[in-house]
Amino acid sequence: MWWEHAGNALYEIQKAQKTLFICRFFVGCWVNAAGQLKWLRFILPRTNLSGGANDFWPGPLNMATADIDAATCAEYDKFFRIKRTEVDDFVAYLSDQASFPGYEIPNSIKNWPGNGDPAKGQTNNLAPFYDADGDGKYNPNAGDYPKYDMNPAASGGSCTDYLFGDETLWWVFNDKGNIHTESGAEAIGLEIHAQAFAFNTTDDINNMTL
Repeated sequence: MWWEHAGNALYEIQKAQKTLFICRFFVGCWVNAAGQLKWLRFILPRTNLSGGANDFWPGPLNMATADIDAATCAEYDKFFRIKRTEVDDFVAYLSDQASFPGYEIPNSIKNWPGNGDPAKGQTNNLAPFYDADGDGKYNPNAGDYPKYDMNPAASGGSCTDYLFGDETLWWVFNDKGNIHTESGAEAIGLEIHAQAFAFNTTDDINNMTL
């Protein structure tokens, strides 16, 4: 992670036109499967990537074959960005639509990747979402929304299958989209669902990315 096109590791946080933090290194991942320890380098999905070695590519796998095609990689070559306030407003709208005249569901909720494509054998449960009608299909018009923990007290503080933060990036990637040019290892068939998030607070957590 944190690898830019010019070949330099770079993670930069800016606020009010001031650079607050720069990390000039990259992050990799050790994977242990059936007693075989492998090192794979993470690379974040992004458009028009050129050059550089890599072990990961964007997109969800076919769950039966653990394969993926180039078109699916390209389709998921992006981050899905959502804010907690967008979901809060949507939930409030659902409970009292008369109080929100002219409200339009934001694209971040409408285009949330809650389900994979069954025609491609992808998992039905992709990005976390609250399933209001219990049909397993993500549909904001039926009251579904990206799944922040709207009631932590009721959920007992469980972190299972939730989004975190006040602003969140979600993405999915795999190690089967192409050959492993970084590690030279055989593909395992990994599909990883990831999120990066930050909180809006009055303490030091306000200055952290998780």
